[in-house]
Amino acid sequence: MTDIKIELIKFVTPEPVLYLRKTDVAVAPKNSGTTKIILHEITLEFATDFAGVPASRLQYRKSCDGCLLSPGGHEIFSVSVTPSLLFMANTNCYRVLIKWSTQEEPGNMRVIEISPQPFILVHHPPAAEELQCFVSFKDPQDLSYADLAKQLLARAGIKAYLARDEPRPGTQLWDQKIIPEIRASKAVAVIWTHDAEQKKDAVVREIGIAKDAELPVLLFCEKGVDPPAELPPDVIEYQSFTSATAAADLAQGIEGHVRRLRQGLGP
Repeated sequence: MTDIKIELIKFVTPEPVLYLRKTDVAVAPKNSGTTKIILHEITLEFATDFAGVPASRLQYRKSCDGCLLSPGGHEIFSVSVTPSLLFMANTNCYRVLIKWSTQEEPGNMRVIEISPQPFILVHHPPAAEELQCFVSFKDPQDLSYADLAKQLLARAGIKAYLARDEPRPGTQLWDQKIIPEIRASKAVAVIWTHDAEQKKDAVVREIGIAKDAELPVLLFCEKGVDPPAELPPDVIEYQSFTSATAAADLAQGIEGHVRRLRQGLGP
């Protein structure tokens, strides 16, 4: 009977990095069986602390180029990983999926899963008091989406400003709070939903202030809802989202804008 056994040689884990900062993870499959095997591809699938995230958003792949491993042999592969905002905070663990075949049947590819121990991959996000993004949303109906955007922006090193987080009794809401905070921001994230569309005055006013201040607007538009007239889709590109996949959808939009948000404040 053919003896097939693939193990991983343990390596020192990479130094922790910030979210969205590239690192390399060493993976060293070892042929502990008695039959020569061919390695075709290695996939690392990382953990997340959000619901509704497709596995493809957490995976990084490395071609093995048909590497032949004799019994007792091993090979080291370096898999480049850029931690997504969806990666589990601070500590992380990952699954290793190895696509392989035997030398006798190279076309009969199979996949084996190996799960290493958890390790530190992502540092705590950096303090970013100087880099603020104002979050415009229908309160309280869309607070869960706003809090999600706040959490994701923090992982990118960006302070999210939600007006409800900073009560100022006696302050004039618009002239002394909303308008100054929008103008002090580097961007405005707009969460546009069915609820926001039904009673839109406050969100639309915040959009107008952002446009007057010539700030970039990150528009997150709930699927099935037309973008606000103030942000026509032929002028402002938007990120669609659903309640089931909100974390993955918002993260995709935020990651795409991070470099623009950091403009003038370093890489």
